[in-house]
Amino acid sequence: RRPKFCSFSQNQTTSVESGEQRATSRSKYTWQFKGEEDQWTDYQYKNARGVKCTVNSDDIEQNYQQNPQGSMGFSTGHFTYILDFNRMVQTNQETKTSREIRRIKKAKHAANIVLGISSNQQKTPLNSGFIWQFLDEENRWTEYKTELGCSVTSADIEQSYGNNPQGSMTFTAGPFTYHLDFSALMQTNQRTQKRRQVRRIQQFL
Repeated sequence: RRPKFCSFSQNQTTSVESGEQRATSRSKYTWQFKGEEDQWTDYQYKNARGVKCTVNSDDIEQNYQQNPQGSMGFSTGHFTYILDFNRMVQTNQETKTSREIRRIKKAKHAANIVLGISSNQQKTPLNSGFIWQFLDEENRWTEYKTELGCSVTSADIEQSYGNNPQGSMTFTAGPFTYHLDFSALMQTNQRTQKRRQVRRIQQFL
């Protein structure tokens, strides 16, 4: 079972103060990673099990503000990771395993906690007005849903798109991992390199 928390080390892409030097101002955003059980978890200095980390969500936000298209390196135990802001994933440099990450507004995060909504249930508000679909094997437009075996929903994609409309994200469906490019409106199977067209359409609620 891989460790869930990390220590930070600078890399050549961007620089940020060490975890011991806390961000001088509290950011308006929270950074989270998708853990072992598909639970969205905040980056913290110490988790519920007492595992320490020298970087937290505010430190990541500070680094992101310096270079939204860059990346940062961190480590936990004997593993080293790269957090890619453009692709919104963290990658284990030894195993090459990638985890999805996200950046959400703290006000929304706090409101969900008050309402008793867990992190993995947080969705884009219903009034976002847009849904995401892919062109399936039978040339039918199909909405992204977890019921189809996909790790993300249309709402999750819209949230990631809202954070960075020119960026991209990764997700899984069955045994395959896909890269979804918002600019090209295309998803690519990372194993077979097969591409599918995607679209973002307005939803009238």
